[in-house]
Amino acid sequence: MSVVKEKIHFNKIIIPKIKKENRIPESKMINYVSTFSGNEFEMFVFEWLKFCKKDINENSLIFRIGGTGDKGVDIYYKNSNKTIYYQAKQYNHQLALNEVIDIVVKIFWYVKAGQLDSPDIINIVY
Repeated sequence: MSVVKEKIHFNKIIIPKIKKENRIPESKMINYVSTFSGNEFEMFVFEWLKFCKKDINENSLIFRIGGTGDKGVDIYYKNSNKTIYYQAKQYNHQLALNEVIDIVVKIFWYVKAGQLDSPDIINIVY
């Protein structure tokens, strides 16, 4: 795969700009992502968010928690206006309502216990 020499600077991360003809077709990418382990999927979502979030700046905080003991939060993002939590789930089925409820209740239990900030938004990525 050839990469254009021009690089985009984004929140102290250098991302190579890939020529359109060298990009992986979306259908193959979806199949590839579906093979990720839970940990790999969390890392993928974390890197994707760092790339996509347009409001990340020197006052923003974004980091990956993930794994056992994550309190229902895989990725924590905070800027001057909002606190946003991301929970990444690598399921081979559509997310059921009871699974969503479990995630949200877990997060708010830790908020009530004073172990997490109260979020403005909770995103579940699956």
